[in-house]
Amino acid sequence: MQNLLKSDFYKLFRMKSFYVCCIISAAIAAIAMFISSQLNQMMEDISNSVMTIENVLPTMLSPASTDYFILIIIGVCLFITIEYNAGTLKNIAARGFKREYIFLSKLIVCIVEALIITLCFAVSCVIFGLIFLGTPAGGFGDGYFAELFTTYGVDILILIGYVSLIAMIAYLIRTNGGTIAITLCVHYLIPIIINMFNVLTIMNDASDSDLEKVVSYNNNQYGQIAYYWIGTLGGTVSESYHNGTIYIPILVALAYIAVSIIIGMSVFKKRDIK
Repeated sequence: MQNLLKSDFYKLFRMKSFYVCCIISAAIAAIAMFISSQLNQMMEDISNSVMTIENVLPTMLSPASTDYFILIIIGVCLFITIEYNAGTLKNIAARGFKREYIFLSKLIVCIVEALIITLCFAVSCVIFGLIFLGTPAGGFGDGYFAELFTTYGVDILILIGYVSLIAMIAYLIRTNGGTIAITLCVHYLIPIIINMFNVLTIMNDASDSDLEKVVSYNNNQYGQIAYYWIGTLGGTVSESYHNGTIYIPILVALAYIAVSIIIGMSVFKKRDIK
């Protein structure tokens, strides 16, 4: 297992796509913070409201709900499927390594890859957020960082769950283009379907007025289903933290990790490596 990890990390750090994803991730964060600062000036002129790094960071740092997550999808898909396309996975299996170890080694490296890309985004967010938005006039307030680190810790667990799901899909499809295409469709289409279902549910509720329906939608865009799909689960963390149900996203993320590993490993063990 140790030799497999060393080999896989060596391959990861030799992949140009990994460094490209890290750089683009940091650039996306910088651009997002610059845009936020420009919007901030407009908001001050119109309503005297001020956007600060204090209220931007919790939303920006939620991995699965942020635009840079597409880089993680591409990075993970490429790292796993490139072995199939190059035929090197067959050579690794021929050396006598257990299929379980091969699967776990690549999953661990994919998780580390996702964490590094996320770290690049997060660091860039903080640096450029302080440059463009500055710190709040009254400071961050009591309990701000405790909440931020707690929710971000749960977000990281959700990220691991999502990476595990992507890895499972990669082992099912086994081709670069097919894996990336299906994963992106899953990433974008499922939240849209959930959103449509929530809108229909809200609109068909005759007990609420139109204003109440709009408020209900704005407060919970995806409804209760958001707690069960890994791609929208990150949006529930802050609410769960405040209402004392933070254990729900934690348990759901752990369930995704367990199920993805079981299915992915089972498929990898049964299929022939060509």
